[in-house]
Amino acid sequence: MTISTAIGNFMHLNTKALCSSLFLLFAFSTSYAHAAESSRTIPRLESTSCATQALKDLNASCYTFYGEENWSAPSGNTVELPVGVIPPDSDASTESGSPVIFFPGGPGHSALSIPDYIAQLRKDIGNRTLVLFDPRGFKHANPTLSCPSYASVSPYHNIVHTPALTASLDPMGRMKHITNEVSSCYQKLENEGIEVSQYTESATARDIEEIRSRLDYDAVDIYGSSTGSGTALSYIRYYPDSVRSAILGWPWYTSLRNRAPLDEFYTLKGKFTDVLAMCVEDSQACREQVPAWFLAIDRTRRALDDRPYTARVGSEGQEKTLYFDGAAFLDTL
Repeated sequence: MTISTAIGNFMHLNTKALCSSLFLLFAFSTSYAHAAESSRTIPRLESTSCATQALKDLNASCYTFYGEENWSAPSGNTVELPVGVIPPDSDASTESGSPVIFFPGGPGHSALSIPDYIAQLRKDIGNRTLVLFDPRGFKHANPTLSCPSYASVSPYHNIVHTPALTASLDPMGRMKHITNEVSSCYQKLENEGIEVSQYTESATARDIEEIRSRLDYDAVDIYGSSTGSGTALSYIRYYPDSVRSAILGWPWYTSLRNRAPLDEFYTLKGKFTDVLAMCVEDSQACREQVPAWFLAIDRTRRALDDRPYTARVGSEGQEKTLYFDGAAFLDTL
């Protein structure tokens, strides 16, 4: 081999190496760009650290779901929802059914940090995968619809709930006070850049459908608690093919929400009338246990309206009057 041939071969090999290096660099850069683009994709589900110690202790696979705040007209605002997937007990050899997605109630009552509550849910569903999440606006979600000033006037954690209107000797004054607090809460959230009108059942249903799809589940079982049952019903309404079966635990149905409190009382009364009427019609035992049930309810309500039950309670020099009238009775019922 001549010197010129050797030099030529050397240059040829190094040119190939240089081209290969440039190609790899380009491919890596392209791959990195795609990865960066992927990290900005909405919607998406990312594997992340667990939102609570309870999920960590249960060896849950934890994720954060990123979705549009406004699914119909994306504005650049997003929601981030924590998701925990808890596998069946390790003692069992096979899973006994479809994954179960739990819809928490309240609204606003997160189950993610309550070990005993999660333990009961796992007992309820048997040897299945349990999927827990905080819906948009809940405690561990971002953003959180938090109004601490309202919590100071509501006996039912951090939401608007009817007992707040009946737990006072002056319901009209109480109602006015709460109206002011709700107005202040709305303004606070708006000032934070939150589009309050997007924190709805339909938006939550879309969030869950996106999460289900990204977890690669086919039809799932769903389990709702209280107002979570209303949200579960919305999910069934919007995505019926994604649901195999449903459990509605002590449901507060969608049709009862966002109404004037007095209207709620009459609507609830009608619901109980329908349910108990079916019970009495179908069951001799029911007929024996609830004779004249509607009359008994009406008598009790009238008696409490005529003479509300009051009690003074207090500690450390501070006293408060507890007040229980017919409206409060129906609400408690």
